[in-house]
Amino acid sequence: MKAKLVASAHDISADQEAVILRALAREPAPVTITTLFQAIPKPFQGKRAAFPAAIDRLASLGKLWLYPAGGKKTPKVWGRHPAVLAEAIVLTILAKGPLTELDIEKKTRAKISFLSPTERRAVLQRLQADGRVFLWPRTPRGAALRLGITRPEPRDFLAKVLDDFAKAVSRVAAVLAEAGIPAAEVEAVAVEAVRLQHAVSQASGPLTDDVLLDIIAERMAEIDHRSRGGAPVLVSALRPALDFMLPTKEQFDEAFVRLERGNRLTLLRYDPSLSAPPLDGQQLISDGHLYYSGVALR
Repeated sequence: MKAKLVASAHDISADQEAVILRALAREPAPVTITTLFQAIPKPFQGKRAAFPAAIDRLASLGKLWLYPAGGKKTPKVWGRHPAVLAEAIVLTILAKGPLTELDIEKKTRAKISFLSPTERRAVLQRLQADGRVFLWPRTPRGAALRLGITRPEPRDFLAKVLDDFAKAVSRVAAVLAEAGIPAAEVEAVAVEAVRLQHAVSQASGPLTDDVLLDIIAERMAEIDHRSRGGAPVLVSALRPALDFMLPTKEQFDEAFVRLERGNRLTLLRYDPSLSAPPLDGQQLISDGHLYYSGVALR
């Protein structure tokens, strides 16, 4: 029969357990059994030799948890599940920056050795599921995804790309400035091209002819606003404006021939006698039999 824990002549073991749990609730981290014993008011301490039995009993009931200290060291005790401590340790490590799971394991293994490898992986999975840890992309030389305590910001990853884009637009603007074209116009066209490309990429499913025709109409209006009223636009002017969407001559020609056969637009037949110098293939649309040099909306 197990000895009862008493602090006086009366049986107060239930009170002692309540005091133990309240004392642990105030501790920010696991403590040794000796430290816990000393933190309890003397009337509730009972006999020092019987105190570990009280701790074991509460642990068996799932009211507190023992934390193995390793080696011959005495275990520590806390009122919270080991996973709670493990989560706090992982989050503290990740506060310094995103890490791969392997790096997290290396940095935390000794501190949360009271959990098995499987339990440590479960901690990471739970942190992700709870939205407290987020996946980060691989580094340029990294082979594994990383984990961080904040969501990766697209702006941070796009900084170099946007800087390169701005420099490229500036170079084009410098060249076109010699022809009297303002830099602001070049920049506006570049931004619009990005917007249209985004619109195409966001279109659900394959690019439909309706979406394609809307984009073609916008490009034609930028070249000549009268095109909305039926004025033709030269293929030579339209092809560069659509190369972000129809980069090859085959794609470009196939799209326009298809739209023409669907009565969505009109292709104007090429007459070499009216063109000096003659136009080359890149300035024309071919349906396999005839060549066309202009496009008009219907």
